[in-house]
Amino acid sequence: MLNLIRCAGLFLLLIINGFCEDSDLGRVLDEIKRQTVYQDIIINDEVVAHGWGPNCAARYEALRPILEQYNRPITVLEIGANHGYFSLRIAHDFDSSCVMIDFTERLLDICKLNTDRHNIIHLKKCLTLDEIVKLSQTEHFDVVLAMHVLHHMNPWQEYLKAIFHLGDNVIIETPPADDAVVPQKPSVPFIEAYLLTLPEGKIIAETERYTKGTYSKMFWFPGSKTTLDRKTWTSRLMSPEEQNALRIESSYTHKTLIKERDGQKIERKWLKGINFETFKGLNGIYPTTEVVSGEINRIQHVDPQALESRNVIIQGNRLRRLK
Repeated sequence: MLNLIRCAGLFLLLIINGFCEDSDLGRVLDEIKRQTVYQDIIINDEVVAHGWGPNCAARYEALRPILEQYNRPITVLEIGANHGYFSLRIAHDFDSSCVMIDFTERLLDICKLNTDRHNIIHLKKCLTLDEIVKLSQTEHFDVVLAMHVLHHMNPWQEYLKAIFHLGDNVIIETPPADDAVVPQKPSVPFIEAYLLTLPEGKIIAETERYTKGTYSKMFWFPGSKTTLDRKTWTSRLMSPEEQNALRIESSYTHKTLIKERDGQKIERKWLKGINFETFKGLNGIYPTTEVVSGEINRIQHVDPQALESRNVIIQGNRLRRLK
């Protein structure tokens, strides 16, 4: 079965193939329960496998108060999501769309097993610096999680700069300077030392590592992102004048996109989720093609006019057409 989305004058084919067919999820779940894993694995809000890494529940409780400040729908990005523990907890507890970026094979199965979670997105990618910069130019996230990933990035200073431009509230967790991983990851002491010099950063937790007696710091960097550099993933960079004509007003109670055109000010309520072109450009694999195809059919049944991918927001198992 084919479904067509008109994209920049061309048609993007969405093909339902064997990749998107349901696997034997019962067998997969049994395998997961028998595995030794780094991070807790959560299925429909139940931990089915406990990880040997840092305490996931305690770390989630440390960042939860930041999320609780919001009194509106939010979009959360988790870079290096591993098994998705934090995003899946957030997706259960808050009105949100949670975008998980990771290249591991197991996360797709975990997404499929979480049948109660309809607001999760999986981009199967190991982000290059250019890709994370482009993501920061294209999307606006309310909360960004980078939990124990920065020391895997090189050059970490440039990645960090791009991460700070992804959204309003950035949460970074990094191993301590004396951690056992330092011989393999010599950037670790420099990352912690640099984060400690940033005046806007606040330490919200120190949690014990799997190497007993060492503690990771969790930093919160509140900020305010008010502009985009690109309209969509496939768009060119906007000029400064175009950027000024397209602004974001974001607080804990409202989020609005403001366009100025021909002297008129047009306000549009911001929808949680990401642009569909970002989903395709960064190898989105969940929700599956079958689910996305069904949503396209639903939208076109209600409004049969041509559907352009740049005018579609994916929120999880739900797609919304931008008006």
